[in-house]
Formats: sequence, structure tokens, C-alpha cells
Amino acid sequence: MLAALVLVAFFIKPNFLNTSWKSAASSHFSFTISHPPTWAQSEDPSLFYLVNTKSTGEFRAYITVSTLNPFGPNQDVKNTFDKIYNAPDNSEVSSPYQKTQETQSSEIKNKNAVVDNQPAVLISQDTIMPGPYYSQNIYVLKGDQVWIIRLIASTKEELLNNQQIFEQTVSTFKFAN
Repeated sequence: MLAALVLVAFFIKPNFLNTSWKSAASSHFSFTISHPPTWAQSEDPSLFYLVNTKSTGEFRAYITVSTLNPFGPNQDVKNTFDKIYNAPDNSEVSSPYQKTQETQSSEIKNKNAVVDNQPAVLISQDTIMPGPYYSQNIYVLKGDQVWIIRLIASTKEELLNNQQIFEQTVSTFKFAN
């Protein structure tokens, strides 16, 4: 699967620094992150996002950061994260929250990682309905909360074209506390 191959070489490169990049801070979510000057920042009470202003079409590639429970409102976050973290690399994982009649998606655990000294899992997701759209998701466990850093694009080609920027952006992510 192409999505699985995309992240085989993916790792969080520590201390990436590009002096032309902008630094963004979220007081609501308590983190900092750097991004290319061609990506625009926005935030609402449930989501922080960066949009690639150079993307064409009505659906632009974007990166989101949120702390919503990706596993469902009645799921034990830590235990569910641990099950995915302990699953074999390149295996299909199932999130009970995202597997519904209205959603058709495939999620592949690529590998474990570390983001700002916290355990993380890299997951590729292809969603047919609603969509289609493609994403690279990083679930980061900090305390009893899962943070989701996600690159979303309308095509696999656009996802691949933004992959390096996503990796570099994630490498700058720092929790404020």
C-alpha cells in the first residue's frame, strides 16, 4: 500500500530549523510549532490548523493539531493508545470511533515515534467516505490525553508533495508545559 510506503522512511527529525519559517503558538492548546511562510495559521476552540496557501483547487492540503479523543467518547484513551502503539508496524489498526456506517476508511500503523519526548504512533489513513481524502496522522500520548497532528490532502499525490513539510513541521512541535 502506497500510504504504508510513504512513512517507512518517516521519522521525526530533531531540531529542524529553517530561519525563513514562521513560529506559531497556541495559547488554547499550549504548544508551539514552526511552519513555512506559505502556510496560513488559524485556530478555533477545538482545532489549530495550518493551510498550504499554494495548494490549488477547493480542497487545500492542511495540517491540524487537536486534542479530541480520536478513539471515541467512551474509550479509555491510554489503553486504546497502548493497543495501537503495541500493534506490529505496517498492520491495519481499527479505531472504534472512526469505523462507522457513515465512514469508510483504512488505517495502517506505520511505526512508533517520539514527538517532543512523548510516545507517538504514525498512522496512514485513506478515507473513501466522506471524501475521498488521505492523511498522515500522528497520535501523541501526553499524560492521559492524545494529541493528533495530521496532514490531510485530497489526493495521494498532494499528500506526498507535502510530506517533507509535514515531517519538518512536526519536528518543531513543542508542548508549552
